[in-house]
Amino acid sequence: MREKAFDKALSRLGRWRLLKRERPALRIAVGGCVASQEGAALLARAPFIDVVFGPQTLQRLPALLAEREATGHAQVDVR
Repeated sequence: MREKAFDKALSRLGRWRLLKRERPALRIAVGGCVASQEGAALLARAPFIDVVFGPQTLQRLPALLAEREATGHAQVDVR
């Protein structure tokens, strides 16, 4: 993983956290290489994330969001 990409992702997540506080119904999904490599550890650093998915699981994003709504728990699929 490139450190710069990871730092960028964390920086953006910090801004999105503020948005989520203002709009609790907002759903935040993080995908791509950083998400794939970090997986559930990303949730530990940013517990306001709703879905973490890897590049190979993009097609599952609608189902992951639906599972998040149904269970109230963050979903991770980084196969």
